[in-house]
Amino acid sequence: MRKKVRGGISYKFDIITIGRISVERDHNRNLYLDEAGVKLITELNAFAHSFDFQSEASVFKKANAYRFLLTDQEDKFGYEDKDYFIKNLIRANKSGKLLNSLTNIISTFQMDEPEINEAADEAADEAADEAADEAADEVSLPMFSELIETIKTLSDLILYDDFSNIDREEEIKNDGDVETRKFLQQTKLLYGINYKQIMRIGGTGSEEEEKEYPLLQKVPFMKYNDIKNEYYELGSDIFDNLTIIIGYSNMFRLCGLFKRRSKEYRFLNTLYHLLSNYPLREAPQNKNEYILDIYKKTHYTLVKIVKKLYHELSGVKLLKPLINKIKSSYSAAPAASAPAAPSPDGVRRSSRIAAKKAVK
Repeated sequence: MRKKVRGGISYKFDIITIGRISVERDHNRNLYLDEAGVKLITELNAFAHSFDFQSEASVFKKANAYRFLLTDQEDKFGYEDKDYFIKNLIRANKSGKLLNSLTNIISTFQMDEPEINEAADEAADEAADEAADEAADEVSLPMFSELIETIKTLSDLILYDDFSNIDREEEIKNDGDVETRKFLQQTKLLYGINYKQIMRIGGTGSEEEEKEYPLLQKVPFMKYNDIKNEYYELGSDIFDNLTIIIGYSNMFRLCGLFKRRSKEYRFLNTLYHLLSNYPLREAPQNKNEYILDIYKKTHYTLVKIVKKLYHELSGVKLLKPLINKIKSSYSAAPAASAPAAPSPDGVRRSSRIAAKKAVK
């Protein structure tokens, strides 16, 4: 008989922090870094894969200093490691609170999936150069505000439980402009302190990742603000929105919701590398087309994630009639009896428990 395991330390990750770290990782991986930069990239690789529950480099298959989870889900809970993400959320939804929050998202978010014809996109790319000068202003950029606020709200609902029998919440967030190296050291220290406490009663595990150093180069590691300056033509607001989208893709692309060959996975992986593939030296129309494509793929994957989570938590497929019913019931409900909406910034106040030991 399996030992009953109660909820343990719940880790909440700030999506902006994940985004900034992900931008640094993806950009610097394309540079010839010096020794310090190579070491930092190794740390960034490990941190990125702390959200990976299904690849060959997942936290369950490869030693990782940023692992905060049980190393064997099947022995303790009867399900495979790759199913941790959704099983964790199902356990968290015992009171129905998570499903209610997800329903609130559905009531306000545009749930129609945008049409994305990948073959047509490739053909359009080939023809774009010829028409770029004549139609440079024909493509207008979309408004990101609703999309970004929904991403923030959804990511705020995700708490990663280590099932260690220690009832506490920790928020992993870079509150200030702490440089990435120091922030990662503090985060790893927090995990280490928790790990030692957990080991006294039995629980999770964390190991240092093996480091491999390629030939040393002379290019220093490039910080987030310097990378942002390279893309100055995007404007600060759009770059910040793209940073959140990159963080969102890091959180969900390898979580196990979608198979590796699915369209959803391909799109999420594309979003993770969106800055590396940005047509920096092409015509304005090409750039606007690229941003529009990023918007569509973000919207598409977000709708698919919400539908998948709703199905897993409720056992009911989220089809068009049910979506319409949810939207109409929320819009018709009097203010006093309407389901509780998230706070204006999309963050649940109850989960604002900062990891003060990790970030100051």
